[in-house]
Amino acid sequence: MQPGAVRAIEYEIVDKEQAARIGLRDRLLAGELEAMPELGMMRCVDHHGKKLTLVGQARHVRNLVASGKASDPIGMTINEQSFPLVVNGWLISH
Repeated sequence: MQPGAVRAIEYEIVDKEQAARIGLRDRLLAGELEAMPELGMMRCVDHHGKKLTLVGQARHVRNLVASGKASDPIGMTINEQSFPLVVNGWLISH
């Protein structure tokens, strides 16, 4: 995997209630995420093997999964616009 890239291990689409139960309250969600009824979470590892949870629009996560970009072995680059919230470790709602 290239430096600066992440590889998705799994993903989850959560509603606002599920997100709140794992600590993603409105005050942590930036801008447009605060108004979204669903959030997309991708549990990833970076090129050092560090675990990260990326939080963004559910639609964007679904598109990454459907296109195969989320499972690309060389990883994918992320940006703050697509995933405005990056959390160290893996958040799991269930």
